[in-house]
Amino acid sequence: MYFALEFEIQYDSGIIKDYFSEKYQKNIDPNSLECLMSKFCFLMGTNIVAFKNLKNDLKIILRKKTESVYPDILVCKFCESKLISYDSSILYTYSLNKSGNVRFIRKSCTKCQAFYEIDRYGIGAKTYFYEFSSTKYFKLSNQTVFHLDILIDISHHIARNNMTFEGYSEVYNHKNGETSRTLNRKRLSEIWFSYQLRKYQNIFDENLKCFDSKNTEFFLEGCLSKIHKSLFDDWIIIHEKQCRDEVCKSTVILDGNLKCNRLRCIVDYDSSDENSFGCPETPKIGSYYCEKHIISNMINNDFLPPDDFVMIHSHQKNKKGEIIFHVKFNSAPKNRFIEKSIVEKWTAEYDAYIKNYNKTKTEKLSCILNKDLFFNKKHTAGITLGATGCGFILNFKEMIRSESLKFVSKFLIETSNLSEKNQFKFCIYDNSCHLSEYCQSKIENGETEYSIFKETYFVIDNFHIKNHCRSKCTEKHSAKNFEELKSINTQICEELFSRISKSKHNTKHMGKNHFIFYYLVLFDSMNKLKYNAFLKN
Repeated sequence: MYFALEFEIQYDSGIIKDYFSEKYQKNIDPNSLECLMSKFCFLMGTNIVAFKNLKNDLKIILRKKTESVYPDILVCKFCESKLISYDSSILYTYSLNKSGNVRFIRKSCTKCQAFYEIDRYGIGAKTYFYEFSSTKYFKLSNQTVFHLDILIDISHHIARNNMTFEGYSEVYNHKNGETSRTLNRKRLSEIWFSYQLRKYQNIFDENLKCFDSKNTEFFLEGCLSKIHKSLFDDWIIIHEKQCRDEVCKSTVILDGNLKCNRLRCIVDYDSSDENSFGCPETPKIGSYYCEKHIISNMINNDFLPPDDFVMIHSHQKNKKGEIIFHVKFNSAPKNRFIEKSIVEKWTAEYDAYIKNYNKTKTEKLSCILNKDLFFNKKHTAGITLGATGCGFILNFKEMIRSESLKFVSKFLIETSNLSEKNQFKFCIYDNSCHLSEYCQSKIENGETEYSIFKETYFVIDNFHIKNHCRSKCTEKHSAKNFEELKSINTQICEELFSRISKSKHNTKHMGKNHFIFYYLVLFDSMNKLKYNAFLKN
């Protein structure tokens, strides 16, 4: 009898587990059953080695068995009455160890009729999530569930290796082959955003109300600013308490990244606010406009450059004496020489290039540093980052059209307001010479929000000082002139961008809210890794 029972536990543990789980109305660990019976068989003198050798032959049979999972709750949250199992559904569950069909049991309260499912509960029309720390399964739809282990794994790879959703899906499908249902990139991204949003949900919703996992782009609209402020408030406080370098505490390093951009519908592009979001929708393939605006406005794309256009770099004469333009693109060949007759049709880009060319001809004494970007208007300009010299990210913001002085100064004010000190002694930025002049003019004009920069030194980092040709740039703004900054890594943003830029393939086709939230999660993860390394040292 014991011999047969050991065989049952070794190769049919699911049946035994389900039996005890139903009996005690909780999830029983099958490993505890196996250890118990193995010990019993050993004491009885039974040899179980032969049965363990059969394990490989029976793996296929075991995979086909349907596991049952119960909500890990015994009494009602509303009235503390007893719960009973009343229904079940079989959903396909993705997991690192074993993907397949799982039977999820539903419970109900005998008194108030509240219902309890695998990751949520409710009463009447009100539905809530369980506490994030106690949730092991995340439901995407009525057919699909994801186990916690696979969501932790992809989050780990995104933070450390900048893996894309598509890349992770391909690896998963290749690894599991025919034993698992194909993992779709879109479904993976949907559940990842839902998972991450639930991780931060207590910031903006203490009741943990349910939201649609497939509609997180819309749901984020009302809570994104709260998440942004809460995360960076915490990291600024942690840095000020933990960092031992007083100069680092009073220094912020700014820089813009032009690679981390996204596609956008360019309706409202000519808004008075140069970095307004405009239409938040992603444009249709082959167009500058989203499907909604194409249908409603019948927009003509004949006078727009190709989708992969970046900027008009320069112009020159060819051997025939004809003017040709050096144009940069995102795809190969990235540098192309195009006839004037073609470039002239791109009216907005051509006019902007000529305007800038005439401007630079008359400003011989200006720095060789141009922040008036002529990017394809179908793309946002990128992101701007604020970091400490030791590598903590203090703030970030999306650039829609350009890295203008107005945008950077407003971003610096926002970052300063997050800090308890409300100001930084040093601001390190690759265009600090012009930023200093811009802020000083605002102070002279009586704009009070700029008064926090009266005692701020605007410094150009060692990497970008070579782009400046005015004598006052090197004499007044070079980092080498400040003895206190010798211990500060003034190029920290460039080092961070070498990692962050690898995420551009993940975010290219995201909507506005997903794009911002993705980088909030990424920067929070990077700060945690930095903090853990900081504690070890």
